[in-house]
Amino acid sequence: MVRQYPPQPDQSRGNAAGQTDPGAATRWPGEVSPDELRQLRLLFGAGPGVVRREIGRDVLDLRVRQSPEEERWAERLELAENLLETLRHAVDFIGRHNPLIKELTVDSFQNRAGQ
Repeated sequence: MVRQYPPQPDQSRGNAAGQTDPGAATRWPGEVSPDELRQLRLLFGAGPGVVRREIGRDVLDLRVRQSPEEERWAERLELAENLLETLRHAVDFIGRHNPLIKELTVDSFQNRAGQ
């Protein structure tokens, strides 16, 4: 890639409020801001503890009781993986323990017929 100096502003970057990134003018095309890098680590972070270090806690804590009278949960799942893996485990957990949902898996999301 050929880099020109100074970097050209990338006006296509914007946050959720539609504001452009003030640091975009000083970055090369394809470079990510520290905030974007944090978001990428949360979404795709690999390795033990990457997301936990980033947010300072587990991502999700799922618990299930066998009956409403029980005070303690029968199964607990604490997730501290990246957000995509956390979603996969959460969907599997909920699908196993919710009798109103038949065969809920991440793979069943591919079924567009709504069955």
